[in-house]
Amino acid sequence: MLGITQYSYSKDLGKYGHTFDIVEVNFLDFIHVKLKALEQSGFLAQWQREVQDQVKAKMLRPTPVSIPTTVRPDVFYYQPIITLQKDIIDPTGKVIYPKGLTINALDISTYPKVLQQYALTPPIYDTVLLFADGDDVLQVKWLKTKLMQLQRSKTPLKVILTGGNVYEVSLALDHNVRFDQGGFITRTFGIKAVPSIVTKDNVSMKIQEISYREVVFLAQID
Repeated sequence: MLGITQYSYSKDLGKYGHTFDIVEVNFLDFIHVKLKALEQSGFLAQWQREVQDQVKAKMLRPTPVSIPTTVRPDVFYYQPIITLQKDIIDPTGKVIYPKGLTINALDISTYPKVLQQYALTPPIYDTVLLFADGDDVLQVKWLKTKLMQLQRSKTPLKVILTGGNVYEVSLALDHNVRFDQGGFITRTFGIKAVPSIVTKDNVSMKIQEISYREVVFLAQID
């Protein structure tokens, strides 16, 4: 049998062109250098100011909740009812509160008996909630009138805006106001028009819409 052997030859061909050492750059050092350059150029400070201005603007003027006015005001009620979606059990597996148990936070009679002993008097919520659009000058005037009336009677109150600049309305009313972020509160109460007044009525919360004609009238006699 004829054997075939394959040979491999290698030869040093020398160096052609420039050669460079491979240098591994620490990534954190690279970021630090880039940030330093941005800082020296003034870009970083400008970016920080822009972000701060955007955050401040969003805090002072959150995204408005689109709720219209009405000339046909309605009165309706909301009950803060909670229904258990599953059994509540103790460490031994005993059911303490069964699935389907319904509790009205304003009605002691709906509390489990074990909790009724801790509620000797009906839940007290005497704070009046005033909802209005702070971008509507007439509604702000209406708020000021209602605010003065409630303050004279020493009734606790909270002003909740559905639109407008929180800081500017607070100055106009000389009273701290809140904003219904994301429409959570108005959605919970089912508020369909502003201005609206929310008060406790027995075991319910009463929502009273205000006719815009009344808002205009109060603004004219102010």
